[in-house]
Amino acid sequence: MRMVLQLITLLTKIIPHWSAGSLLSDLEPGPIRLDGMRMLMTRENPRDPPQYFVITFGADPAAPPAERRLSNFPHPYPSIRDHQKEIVR
Repeated sequence: MRMVLQLITLLTKIIPHWSAGSLLSDLEPGPIRLDGMRMLMTRENPRDPPQYFVITFGADPAAPPAERRLSNFPHPYPSIRDHQKEIVR
């Protein structure tokens, strides 16, 4: 379990605008393996609202994990989507 938590922490530091949600596992009780593990994650950026994804890890640790998008929430205020933020003093 400690390795999984380290992996989640590493992923959220390496990939900007991602945050980990839950581990999804169909495996039987026992040690947690990276092979076949699925994680529910959210991704957002300054222009778009959070979207949910399932990230699935394969047998090859060098290969990037597969991602499947679960949501497609529209921007709540499309008219201000491209506005730049600035601090006025």
